[in-house]
Amino acid sequence: MALATATMIVTGGVLVGAAPAYADTSCTPKQKKSFATPGYNTDLEVQVCVANSGPHRSAHIQVGWQDGGSSSTDGDRKFDKLVLHYRLERNDRDYATGSCSIAGRVNTNRSGAWVCGTTEVTSSLTGGWSGDGYVQYDLDRDGEGSSNWQLTGSPLVR
Repeated sequence: MALATATMIVTGGVLVGAAPAYADTSCTPKQKKSFATPGYNTDLEVQVCVANSGPHRSAHIQVGWQDGGSSSTDGDRKFDKLVLHYRLERNDRDYATGSCSIAGRVNTNRSGAWVCGTTEVTSSLTGGWSGDGYVQYDLDRDGEGSSNWQLTGSPLVR
């Protein structure tokens, strides 16, 4: 998706235009995983995205779930831990990182969606920008501890 805007100024009969701003967002296809949680298995669909608007860049993770829970009580919940970790990168160098815990949301809502993302970074560098990340999870009462689901990074934007 591209959005172009232009500012034009008329000066003494000469039309002067500013370079158009450029905006696009690039996301992975949905990445899916089913977790063997108490009751019905909980299914996640995740997309890793990067956004570019002129000199401003950001990354985010979009997640949707089915068969979440109805309780945050130990023994009745789905996850002890469910954290989305995201990165804004340029040529595999981190420019911004962060995380969002969604365990409370998934444990208490049978289905839903959430977006978790970085603050905006301003840079004149072009090309090679992407979003990347992973999901850290710990299933309730499985005795396994935390595990990571490494996500495929977004396509590059300029």
